[in-house]
Formats: sequence, structure tokens, C-alpha cells
Amino acid sequence: MRFLATGVVALLFAALCYGVSDARTYTVAPGDTVSSIAKANDMSVADLARLNQLEGNDLRPGTILVLDDESMPALDPAQVAEARDRALAAEAAFVPHQAGTDVALWAPEAAKSPSALRRLAEGIASRTTALAARLTKSAMRFLGVPYVFGGTTSRGFDCSGYVQHVFALLGIHLPRTADEQYDVGRKVAHIKPGDLVFFQTYTSGPSHVGIYLGQGRFVHSSSSHGVEVSELHDAYWSARYLGAKRVLVASRN
Repeated sequence: MRFLATGVVALLFAALCYGVSDARTYTVAPGDTVSSIAKANDMSVADLARLNQLEGNDLRPGTILVLDDESMPALDPAQVAEARDRALAAEAAFVPHQAGTDVALWAPEAAKSPSALRRLAEGIASRTTALAARLTKSAMRFLGVPYVFGGTTSRGFDCSGYVQHVFALLGIHLPRTADEQYDVGRKVAHIKPGDLVFFQTYTSGPSHVGIYLGQGRFVHSSSSHGVEVSELHDAYWSARYLGAKRVLVASRN
């Protein structure tokens, strides 16, 4: 299942990489690591990861990285509108109306309210199947936890570290990186709560992962806001969506 054709993704990616004049960028060379690139450009690993949605040290030669906020490209409004329309159409076709969550986009500051967090988690858990409910409830416990490059604990997560940690709480072992998690999952035709959703961010192939909650929303650790809830048809995510995989055993009602 894909929200966008490969050609659209390629077009948007090219626009992102080359649409900014006088941008400070770096083209990854063989042998480069996130740490070596950050050091050579007098910046922190955390900033380099945040700017480029990096996941781990698996950098492919030829990948173009931006080096400061001013170099972040602006999306062409027409391309954003086209990506959003295609994502919404694909969601209507492939994601049937189902019991899920009506959770609104999570504001990080709302994590200060335990009662709001509890209501949010309970609203999700009450309408999903047993195992998926346990998974989504566990996932929502970490809303507001900061993003940490390479992080795998509640002190800070990167995207795949967060997913791995949440599944481990249910006794389900997942590999460490987003591309490895993509490989072990089973492709699904109809996405359900508890499925993993994958995105192509800074390089080709799966480089970002989250947990689907239902109603077009997923929870993930983003490099800009930490653990938060986002919408699949958001312009940024829909343009990079690769598909969903299932790693949960057959759920029971």
C-alpha cells in the first residue's frame, strides 16, 4: 500500500534537495558518519539529525544533507497540495472506517497534564483489539519524551528506538533500525492500529517509523518534537510515506 506514486516522491525529494539557493548542504561520501559530518561542519550530531530526520549512522553516499535552518527548503505549494490530495484519496481507498482513536494532534506542552494524557491513552485503548490496545496504550505513555539521536530509553528516543522500546514492553523483540524493522514486518493491504508505518526521509528506503493509532494518525519520535502524534496525510509525511507493515500476532477481540 502506498499513498503516493514513486515518481511523486522522487519529484518532491528533488525539489527539497535543490530548491534552495545558496543553501549550506553536504553530500555524503563513502566512509562518512553522522558524527564525522557534524564535526567537520562545526555542529552537533543532534542538530544534524534534527535538520535531516536522520535515523542511525546508515548514510548512503550521494545523500544531500542540509546544515542549518536557513537552508531548509520551502515546499512548492502546488506540490504540497497535490501530495495531500493523493494521500487523502489513497487513505479513503485503503483505510476503511474502523474503531480507532479520535485523538487530536498532540501538543508537546500538554504532556504537563497527567489527566489529559490518561484520557488520551484511554480513548485509544478502549476502542482497539486487545493486543493493539496494550501496544497503543504503552506507546502513548511516552508522549513528550524528547528526541535523542541513538536513544532507546525513556530519557530520549530516536524513531526506531522508540518503536523497539514500546514493543519490548509487550515482550515482542524488534530489530534496532527502521530499515531492519521494515524487513521483519508483513505488508498489509488494510492498515490497523498497532501496525508500523514507514517513511522515506533523508535517504531512499525506510528511514523513519511510527506506530499507527487509527483514523489516519500515528505516534512516533520526531527529531523536531520528540514523541508526538501526527497525521498520515500531513503534507510532509504523506510525501514520504512508504507503506505499513504488521508485526503483531493475530489479535483477539
